[in-house]
Amino acid sequence: MNRILKLVFLLVNVPILFLYEMKTVHAEEISKVDFTVEPIFPDNQVNKNLAYYDLMIKPNTEQKILLRVKNLTKEPIVVDVGITEATTNRYGKIDYGQEKPMELDPRNLSITDLIMVDEEFKQVKLKGFEEKEVSVTIKSPEKEFSGIKLGAVTFIKSGEDKIGENDYGYRIGVLLNEDRKNYDETGSLKLRSVSAGLDNGFEAINLLFSNQEPQVIKQVDINIEIRKKGKKKVITEYFLESCSIAPESKFQLSIPWDIQKMNLGYYDVKIVAKNSTKEWVWNEALEVKMTKELENQGIVLKNKNLGNHELLYLIIFFIAVLNVVVIIKRLRRSIHQKLPKEEYKSC
Repeated sequence: MNRILKLVFLLVNVPILFLYEMKTVHAEEISKVDFTVEPIFPDNQVNKNLAYYDLMIKPNTEQKILLRVKNLTKEPIVVDVGITEATTNRYGKIDYGQEKPMELDPRNLSITDLIMVDEEFKQVKLKGFEEKEVSVTIKSPEKEFSGIKLGAVTFIKSGEDKIGENDYGYRIGVLLNEDRKNYDETGSLKLRSVSAGLDNGFEAINLLFSNQEPQVIKQVDINIEIRKKGKKKVITEYFLESCSIAPESKFQLSIPWDIQKMNLGYYDVKIVAKNSTKEWVWNEALEVKMTKELENQGIVLKNKNLGNHELLYLIIFFIAVLNVVVIIKRLRRSIHQKLPKEEYKSC
């Protein structure tokens, strides 16, 4: 009975907290989480019903926020505490776990410039069933910033892997705002490049996007169609639904590349991204060609998209090769006929 009550307690109290993207620990994994984290909201928390910090701050001010950490086991543990910036992952979701996200503009003010874990709390040592409060300091810049700064305070058991897809830790979201404007209405999505290459060792069409504004772009559906150049038939289509794009972030979407359909040559790529308020449309040209990266993976691409000039050059090449073969055969026949006479003369 006690074990059942303990499991119920953990199920209620051990979600990994996100802003926009909520991740919960599966029941079979719960026993691996040795501690809990609870935010303690200050007076400038906009909505105290949320599970993350939504703070209205003022320029040139400093404040501390507190988080309560509790060891759920009888054994002592050590918890590492850090700050991460919100970015957008390859699946079109806001991600708080990337240690080195793609940088959009080094001049942009990051949340990691504004928040720091107090030195004494970067590693929290907890005795069995002990509880402590962790202090984090927020320092706002002298000049007011527009939009939002978005990130998280992370808690990971010391000695374990960094937070990833199968981690056991916490991220408590932090949203900082100064101008009291809506932060999810004016994002600007930009397509920066389209290229063919590899993604984690697999052939892919890589689309590099960015959100230029300090705003979240939410509930975006992205549809990608690829055609041979000048053709109407779609040979590859890819669809992402309900994407959330982090503010001032750069990210890459990778489309699995069907090597049977796409080979050396030229293609037209149409991309449509839209939500309830905006739509973005791009029509891009794509050239698929061999690269050292593909060669190193042992990937061989065929040319099934030959134009008139390429076909003419190929015909000329084969005629030239055929002529060389004929000449070599004639020379060999001539040499074969002369050799016996030369050998006879040498005797």
